[in-house]
Amino acid sequence: MRAILNYFKNNDGYFFVRQSSSVQDDYAISIIWQNNLVHVKLHKKNFNSYYFEDRLHYHESLEHAIDYFVKIYKSDVKPLSLDAAKLAYASETSSSVSQRLLTSTSKILKPSNQSSHGSLNINTSATIG
Repeated sequence: MRAILNYFKNNDGYFFVRQSSSVQDDYAISIIWQNNLVHVKLHKKNFNSYYFEDRLHYHESLEHAIDYFVKIYKSDVKPLSLDAAKLAYASETSSSVSQRLLTSTSKILKPSNQSSHGSLNINTSATIG
């Protein structure tokens, strides 16, 4: 993940979805913000139900949870394409991390033409490097 941060430095708002490195079946949305990677945890509740840390909304699928995230922060976030992430990892020797990136045909993971930088309300003290 450090490779992505280094490659896309100063590009606030780009995000990608990956499997959790600590909890099986959970995911994280990793966002480049103020030269850090900020991770928003996405937990699996039942067979196909997902929720964020705040537990305010439960989503019937992983894709719906990510759609919700994009809708809430649409002026601040831009999906990082899988090709762009692979490019950032091209100089890395370990492919295991890049294989954990979520691949999908979902519209939410395709490159976006948005270029706005808004005021995403993220706690940067919770960053994981």
